[in-house]
Amino acid sequence: MVKRPVHAEVYEQIKSLILFGDYLPGHAVTIHGVSNRLGVGITPIRESMRRLNAEGALVSHENRRVSVPKMDDQRLKDIQLLRETVEPELAKRAAPRGDEDTRAELARLAHGGARASAAQDHREFLEWDYRFHFALYELAQAPVLERLARSLWLQLGPAMRAAVQHSGGTKGLAAQNQALLLVFAAGDADAIGAEMARNIAQRTALLSQSIAVA
Repeated sequence: MVKRPVHAEVYEQIKSLILFGDYLPGHAVTIHGVSNRLGVGITPIRESMRRLNAEGALVSHENRRVSVPKMDDQRLKDIQLLRETVEPELAKRAAPRGDEDTRAELARLAHGGARASAAQDHREFLEWDYRFHFALYELAQAPVLERLARSLWLQLGPAMRAAVQHSGGTKGLAAQNQALLLVFAAGDADAIGAEMARNIAQRTALLSQSIAVA
C-alpha cells in the first residue's frame, strides 16, 4: 500500500475537522493551533490552509486572521441552488448501477448513521452521513459533478454541525437516509432524484432555522 505524502495527509485531516464541524462557523483557525492539535509541522499546515481557503472552506481577513466562514441566508441559498442541480442528478445516474453489493453497502452506511444518531453522537453521524451520500454519488461515475458536490458539503459542514447541535439531534436526517435507501433499492431514477431533492430541501430548512437563531 502506497503511503500518502505528508502534505496530502495533513490536508485531509484539516479538511475533516472542517467538514464534520470540529471547527464551527466563525472559529479562528491558526497554524500553531492546528500544529498542536495534529502534532505535525507548520509547512504542510500552511499549504493545506491555503488550499482550503481557495476552496471556500476557510476565509482570510485583513488582519491576517483565518477562520471558518459564517453561514448567512444568501450563501445558504446559493449552495442550495447548486446542490439541487448537482446532487439529484448524481442520484439519478447512480440508480441503474445499483446491485446487491452496492445496496448492502449503502444499507450498512445508513444503519451506521442511525446508530450514531440514536447515541446522540453528532460528529459520528455526520461522518456516516457523508460516507453514505458519496458512496451513492460515486456510482454515478460523474467525477466533475461529484467534485462539486464534495466542495459544497465541505462549505456546509461546520454550519450543519452547529444546526444539529442546536436542534438537539439527527433523528430526522437519519430517517431521510433510510427513505433514500428504500427508493434507491427500487431502481427508479426519477424517484431517487426527487427523494434527493426533498433531502436537500429538508436539510436547508434545518440550516436556515439555525442561522435565524444564531
